[in-house]
Amino acid sequence: MPEQPKVLVVDDEESVVVTIKAILQLDGYNVATTTSGATARAMVREVEYDLVLTDLRLEDGDGLDVLKAVRERYPETVTIMLTGYAS
Repeated sequence: MPEQPKVLVVDDEESVVVTIKAILQLDGYNVATTTSGATARAMVREVEYDLVLTDLRLEDGDGLDVLKAVRERYPETVTIMLTGYAS
């Protein structure tokens, strides 16, 4: 059986994390989550994810810090930035 693609979801709103995780798991993804930018940066140092979904603004930093950590370790990993802000 092929390995499930690994996805990391980062958002400081727990309800967003739970919702995205549930949707992705229905499609067969192996989903890890955190509400902390610092924890996300630590997680990407330990695991190579196929996809990282991160909120742009986090309580303990921002998604750009997460993006930088992903790019430094795994430059081929796809990263999608999410935001609730219009501009």
